[in-house]
Amino acid sequence: MNKTQSADIISPAYQSTGADRVTQRAYEIWIIKGRPEGTDLDNWLQAEREIHSEEQLAKPSSPSTITTLKGNLNIVKGKLKQKYAKLTDKDLTYIEGKEDELIGRIQKKTGATREEIEQFFC
Repeated sequence: MNKTQSADIISPAYQSTGADRVTQRAYEIWIIKGRPEGTDLDNWLQAEREIHSEEQLAKPSSPSTITTLKGNLNIVKGKLKQKYAKLTDKDLTYIEGKEDELIGRIQKKTGATREEIEQFFC
């Protein structure tokens, strides 16, 4: 069964909030992996991480982060590259008005939370 088919298993009427979202995602992970026994905890933890990352990406930047970003971008880029060596100049390209996109790229490449990244801008 592929990922597309596994998503069809969950009823559209199923409301996913809080623990329900984690339960639903853990179930999807289990289906995708081929329904192996004894993976409940691993699937649950993976589902929590994925949902947390999605929620962090959806959060808008705070105004103080945006102001700091505009003023100290070169310093912030240097600090980020020191901590996360895999970041490239392309990952750190800033376009005015697209702060959330920049933070999202950094999150995706590093796995860091939004809060961890925003600390570099303070």
